[in-house]
Amino acid sequence: MGEYRFESVPVAAVLFGLLGTLFAVGIGALLIGRWVRGIPASAVWGLSGAIGLGAIGLLTFLAGLAGTFAHSWFFYVGAVVWVAVGGFGLLKHRNDLSPKEGTDSQTRIIVVIIVLFLLLRLPAVFTPSAGADWDTTSHQLAMSKIWLLEGKVSYLAWMNHSNIPATVNMLYIWGLEFGGQAGAKMIAWCFAILACLGVGGLVAHKFGKIAGLWSALAFICVPVTLWEPGTAYQDVIHGFYGGAAIVLTALYVSDSEKKWLYLAGVILGLSLATKYTGFQVAFAIVAALLLVGLFGRSTRKSAMASASIVVIALVVASPWYLRNVINTGNPVYPFFYSVFGGSDWTQDMAHAYATEQKTFGVWTFDGSEYQEAYKGADGKSKHPLVIPGAITALAVQPHKQINGGAFWGAMGGLLALSMLLWCFSGRMRKEHAFCVLAIFICLLSWFYLTQQSRYIIALMVPGAFLLGGAISKLPFKSIAIAAIGIQSAFTFFWFAGVYTLFVPGATSEFGNAIKFVSSGKPDSAYLSGGDFGGGPMRRFPFWEATAFINEMARAQPEMRVALLDEVRGFYLDVEYYWASPGFSLLIPWNDISKPEQLIDALAKLKTTHVYLNYDQSVIGGREQALQIAYAFSPELFARSPGDDKIAPFRKVVIEAYRAGLLRKVATFDQPAIEGAVPLAVLLEVVDKN
Repeated sequence: MGEYRFESVPVAAVLFGLLGTLFAVGIGALLIGRWVRGIPASAVWGLSGAIGLGAIGLLTFLAGLAGTFAHSWFFYVGAVVWVAVGGFGLLKHRNDLSPKEGTDSQTRIIVVIIVLFLLLRLPAVFTPSAGADWDTTSHQLAMSKIWLLEGKVSYLAWMNHSNIPATVNMLYIWGLEFGGQAGAKMIAWCFAILACLGVGGLVAHKFGKIAGLWSALAFICVPVTLWEPGTAYQDVIHGFYGGAAIVLTALYVSDSEKKWLYLAGVILGLSLATKYTGFQVAFAIVAALLLVGLFGRSTRKSAMASASIVVIALVVASPWYLRNVINTGNPVYPFFYSVFGGSDWTQDMAHAYATEQKTFGVWTFDGSEYQEAYKGADGKSKHPLVIPGAITALAVQPHKQINGGAFWGAMGGLLALSMLLWCFSGRMRKEHAFCVLAIFICLLSWFYLTQQSRYIIALMVPGAFLLGGAISKLPFKSIAIAAIGIQSAFTFFWFAGVYTLFVPGATSEFGNAIKFVSSGKPDSAYLSGGDFGGGPMRRFPFWEATAFINEMARAQPEMRVALLDEVRGFYLDVEYYWASPGFSLLIPWNDISKPEQLIDALAKLKTTHVYLNYDQSVIGGREQALQIAYAFSPELFARSPGDDKIAPFRKVVIEAYRAGLLRKVATFDQPAIEGAVPLAVLLEVVDKN
């Protein structure tokens, strides 16, 4: 696996992020320059940068399939080509990229506010991702690190997320190479800049500069949008890809210029090459186009436009889906197993995965059961009458959505307002109707598939487009401006940690990040808690075990760890795999009932150690957690809690331990909490030879 060598290098990270993005703008301008002439320079910057980085990501993916990461020259030669081609593009299209208008006081004020929002997330870029940043440490950076160390984009049978299109992750590989963890996260931060420029520029093209500025602010002040640039998630740029495709199609609906179709197809293709949820946007675009065409008596024209966008998009995204077909037989692995089938997956696993997705939503706050009033006939479906509650939760109920939510909701109230203003204005034209329809169709699919706020960041792009239009064209523009101002104030209040002034003893993520960055200490100082996480409960929960395992690995280079109920392996320096049931068929849990069978399965995978996490917040229940803890640390209990709640696969692990087939190496507690019950155990496979 190789030692963890991705400590953040702030100066290198900043240079890589800013210069890499700058020259990507040049590359993108070479690709789409003739389609973006005559539109505001901010739109050219945003679209060219997003498409340029997407193109680099796709080329890196193809190079990774060929195993070029293993050659030290690849990144240096690639960087030279990146700079050379990008520099040529910047020079060739410098007129398109140069602003044509001056600035006034209103422009300067709004730009300063947008910049302040972006700067709020910059300290998080240089702070190592901890417990709340789940996806970054479990697969976004984790699989990028694995591919970089392996020298190629390999098939990870145990990480189903690694089969989801990951064009942005290919850019994270460059970031890890040149700037460590912060280098990868700088790309996400720079993507947010490009998204603001793109949103503002597209709105300015249609509704004027001031409307564009307000729209850019409306986009970045959304809580879930602003949170992501401090992580290595990819939802902001994925959202911009999908949302921009909607807006570009709306421009085609407005003026029938085919260049908008071509741009929409390319950028939708990058959405499909970044995440499967791009298909929801694609479906919404096609459906909304056909509906607008039906009512406008131009059905054939709309059908041809839809076909053009979809064909271009599929061509752009096709390398990822062809890889899935080759590796698994399923182009959208692991989804739609009943349709496509696929290796390393079963119908039972697909059903369990779908059932878990259906538990997401406003009426399942504890994630375990549905309100009886909203159960469908099969006990699993979602009732359409709940949709208003789901949207309201996104807007104003911070704790009634998956992943908790931010202050005053996750999406805020601007998305709903953007549609309402036009629906009740009496001035809706077909381009506005198209955006409203596309947003509504996406919300329907989001509601029935998974109510995850991150997955609909894309909708805030056409939402901002509608808000900009309202500011420019509707008589009650003051409502839109006031709403953006209020949302901005609440978002700044939360992310800047202003609320901590009124809460004794409270600390903010922003304050902790500033304190860490200014300390000059290594990542381990933050991850272990120290003075930066607001106490031991705020640190990275897996760090104590990670540091212990990494130290062991220095003496045992052949160490391989099976992780049970723990997936955040980015900081591990050993070879590992996700071993819990439901992730893959590497361990045939359905066929294992005896400890000897488990040991045989582990031996076939050359597994030396098993890490079992039984933190109650992870495995979903205090009783089960206590029962497992008793099995490995009975000395901490006055009496046995019993074992009736323990899941079958965990029972087999316990039986193997009691049979002497697994040896306890260490248990891990919450640090600095006297008398704390262990949260996890590291076991070693006993060599009987």
